Amino acid sequence: MRRNIFIASTPLQLLNAIEARDRFHALDENHLAVIRTPLRSGARMRHYRDLLASMIDSDWQSCWFPRINKCMQVGFRLTATRYLRQIPTADAIYVGSFQTAQCHLINSIRHNQLVLLDDGCGIHAVLNQIKNSSNHTPWSHRLTFRKGNLPEPSSLKVFSCFDVDWPHSLLTRNDYRCLRRRLQEEIAVRSDEAVFICQPIANEIGFSADYDYLRSMVLAQTKCKSLRFINHPKDPNPLQEGDTLPYPIELFGLQEGYLPKYFVTFCSSAIQTLKIIYNRPSLCLEIPSLNIPMNVQDHLRTIYRDYRSNGLHVIPYQ
Repeated sequence: MRRNIFIASTPLQLLNAIEARDRFHALDENHLAVIRTPLRSGARMRHYRDLLASMIDSDWQSCWFPRINKCMQVGFRLTATRYLRQIPTADAIYVGSFQTAQCHLINSIRHNQLVLLDDGCGIHAVLNQIKNSSNHTPWSHRLTFRKGNLPEPSSLKVFSCFDVDWPHSLLTRNDYRCLRRRLQEEIAVRSDEAVFICQPIANEIGFSADYDYLRSMVLAQTKCKSLRFINHPKDPNPLQEGDTLPYPIELFGLQEGYLPKYFVTFCSSAIQTLKIIYNRPSLCLEIPSLNIPMNVQDHLRTIYRDYRSNGLHVIPYQ
């Protein structure tokens, strides 16, 4: 029996780890490591940790979910020592990001293949980071004996639902077939409701939306009577009228027992996975580039290009 290790840091990474486990390794010995580095807000960190914990099912051979504070983050080599002794080798390692802690595990466990999981549209930036890396070890990593080197591009496979720029031989499309199998019966659609997926865009890109105007715009475009706002779990200033879900938005239909007429967003990567899983119409509001940093403009262009190439409806927000 083959042994595989899945390293996840966010709810979406964990959702994709479960999808990869069930699709490729149902009969293998599968181990989960949830590496969640501290958030600035204690309350948000507790909610995020609880959200991750609620997604861990009984189909894992083992689950390592250490509580990591700022000091443990620097001394992660010591935190991981016991775990690495228990699982020194693996056939495959699946990982959703390449922060220092994740890289330390990857570089400490002998393995035959390494696979990158989706964590939303950020996968484009992660792959660019890999392609442009000089693989120089920072002095801080040497000082704390952390193995933070990034993998070589030629050794990295990708499991993604996005149109990523990566060699075809190293790319497997994630169509969420295992999750869709769990949709045992057709889910009812509320034809008068749209659901807007919020993001912390004011903090991340400095763009402030007028949500009263946004509501009227979306209702006019979708011909719906009501708009439900879903807050991002890491948003430090969530909408008071919005709902913070105790599960990943990708499980909306399974958990809520209904689907809206439209899913709507500015640039949430969830809009694409929701379309794949539930096949509902989507509306994406393209943020104007005025007064947005140049590097963010490039990132947003990549996101909206991805949306259009996958059949999502994109209109200017103006």
